[in-house]
Amino acid sequence: MSRNELNNLLGAECQPVADGVVYASSALVMPFYGNAIGGYIQELGNNRVRISDNADTLFEAVTHGVEHSISKVERIKDTVRRFGVEFTEAGEIAVICRADELDYFFTRFVEASFAVASITLDWHPATQTVGAFRQKIGSVLVRKYRERLEKNVKVMGSSGHQLTFHFVVDAEQQQEQLIQTLALSSGVVDWNNVYSTLGKMIDVSRVRDSRRIVIIESMDDEELVRASTLLSEKAKVIPFIDADRLCNVLAA
Repeated sequence: MSRNELNNLLGAECQPVADGVVYASSALVMPFYGNAIGGYIQELGNNRVRISDNADTLFEAVTHGVEHSISKVERIKDTVRRFGVEFTEAGEIAVICRADELDYFFTRFVEASFAVASITLDWHPATQTVGAFRQKIGSVLVRKYRERLEKNVKVMGSSGHQLTFHFVVDAEQQQEQLIQTLALSSGVVDWNNVYSTLGKMIDVSRVRDSRRIVIIESMDDEELVRASTLLSEKAKVIPFIDADRLCNVLAA
């Protein structure tokens, strides 16, 4: 199959990399990592091809501090199995199929790669940092609001989707406050999280006249300043300095 035929068939940018091997780059990118999801398509003969990520997805996770464990491998295997592909002993997401099934299985392969990249985010050491910041803010809010505070509350947006907010004060009341936290991840801003937070604020603003608040980790980082400017269009952005100052700003 020619490169142009593959481009048209897969809707992906295809580049030959070796005899009988083409790399196909999809339009979908890995969450957080930002790389385009692609696969190496190898002709095996007898009308069969093999699609593999050459362990690229796992490599991205490892370079961000994700450590190997049997339980993680089993979770990845269970995840990719739902898409009809496999996770090999070499750490590849891969599948062998007939050449005339290539378009179908390439789509499933890309979906599986995206799903695996997504679950590895929970294993980042940075996730613990993000969780620690949220826990710190939660402790401050509990002391200030006590029983008026609820955690991980689902709120219906104008889109009809259930939106989960980290904290809600005075839920369903006129003075309701919807609060999200935003911390650095691996020392950088997770823009997926920023845009997700902004999307929530926009969605809920169309149906609820709540006070919308985003508490960010610091204003020392230039990227966080940019994120703050973006979020301030639909929420009050509060940089966290210490517990007392946060309580004073929230009371204002």
